[in-house]
Amino acid sequence: MSTVDTKKQDWVEKYAERILRVWLNLKSPLGIDGQYSRQVKDQLNEYFDDPLKRGLIETTYKG
Repeated sequence: MSTVDTKKQDWVEKYAERILRVWLNLKSPLGIDGQYSRQVKDQLNEYFDDPLKRGLIETTYKG
């Protein structure tokens, strides 16, 4: 795996965790299933290559 692929995968994992944590903290009676988690990661994988979307995610889900 190249350095770029590793960086992208780390970014996807980092922000997927942050997004899912926000959803879980909403105290909704509904949980999050594995399909939703996979969908978030798939979308983040696409957003990584788009500077505008990537910046929006990074700004919205700061640590």
